[in-house]
Amino acid sequence: MIQQIVLYTDGACIGNPGPGSWAYVFSHASATVEAFGGVSQTTNNQMELTAAIKGLDATPVGSVVELVTDSQYVVKGMTEWLAGWLRNSKKEPVANRALWEQLVAVAGARSVAWRWVKGHVDADAGGDRWNHRCDELASAQAVEAAAAAIAHGQRVTSACIAMASNGRVWRWPATILDHARGGLVCATHALAATGAAMAPPREDAYHRRG
Repeated sequence: MIQQIVLYTDGACIGNPGPGSWAYVFSHASATVEAFGGVSQTTNNQMELTAAIKGLDATPVGSVVELVTDSQYVVKGMTEWLAGWLRNSKKEPVANRALWEQLVAVAGARSVAWRWVKGHVDADAGGDRWNHRCDELASAQAVEAAAAAIAHGQRVTSACIAMASNGRVWRWPATILDHARGGLVCATHALAATGAAMAPPREDAYHRRG
């Protein structure tokens, strides 16, 4: 019997480029499957693509999958832009080509429908609850990646620390705000101890979505 799965994916990046993360959620065999991961240096688009790749790869080959994402980059890339990219790839290099090739391959082993949903809308405000859950997972993991990067002396924008103390964390839930404050404050001490350099503030470092 062909399995039908609704897969939610999301990516996040602090700084863009900067520390980032991916996450996916889907239901399978009466259980909810969740996974996430972080990267010390990446971009938001790379994390959106990675989330879709890893999410699809976690579903059985041959499945019928509806992939739901708030990334127009992913949806339009797979439904509108891909053919043009393939035609013009020799003339115009495609950004994130290796990731697109992985996504095409993993999607080709399944029957995938691509659906865009408006992101960053709380479930109680009419947003999609599973997209919101995916955003929670990705956002929390992005903070973990930022904290780890700072603790290991990576040069990052000061916004990675400042955002945790000035409340400019978009619409993250209170639990994630607390997690961010705690994690990044600890990382700040680690940074001071190692004497690692921190890049000067940059306003566009607050842009999470690329």
